[in-house]
Amino acid sequence: MRKNLIIAGISRGGKTTTCDEIMKKMDYQYMEMDIIVRAFQNNFPEIGITHADRFFNVSKNFAPFLNTMIEYREKNKLLIDTYQLVPEDYIKFINRDICDVCFVGFPDISVEEKFCEMRKYEQRQEDFRKSDEELKNKCKKLIDESKYLKEECEKWNVPFLNTSYHRTDVIAEFVNSLNNG
Repeated sequence: MRKNLIIAGISRGGKTTTCDEIMKKMDYQYMEMDIIVRAFQNNFPEIGITHADRFFNVSKNFAPFLNTMIEYREKNKLLIDTYQLVPEDYIKFINRDICDVCFVGFPDISVEEKFCEMRKYEQRQEDFRKSDEELKNKCKKLIDESKYLKEECEKWNVPFLNTSYHRTDVIAEFVNSLNNG
């Protein structure tokens, strides 16, 4: 029986693209968590679920909420797209009998390669307007976070999808493995 599925990981890593490809082949209800995080941040800042803090700090507060949302879902299986989760909190807080996860990131790409890729393809105004130095600093931060997630996935024996190179092929292979599994 197919489980709920969380695609978690780094911004610009391919989470939404992966979810889009999964939804083309499988029947899931898609839930993008950025809006929910924004709602918590704006209405209940004391809870600590926010975009203002690092994802690994927010995860401990956000994971129990995700689990409750998943456990009370009765109809279609959920496909959750989120940045605010780390492998340890998936293991500690999420009911793995009813929910699988895959983390996404780009730990092996260089800052210069990611910078060039983002300058070529980025459509988000927040990054498009950044100076080269600002964008390179963001790329370095995202690569460092990807390395952290990859190490944590190995430590906790949780799947990690490395989208450093050949992103489209890597995502297609992952989606096909879900469809065949």
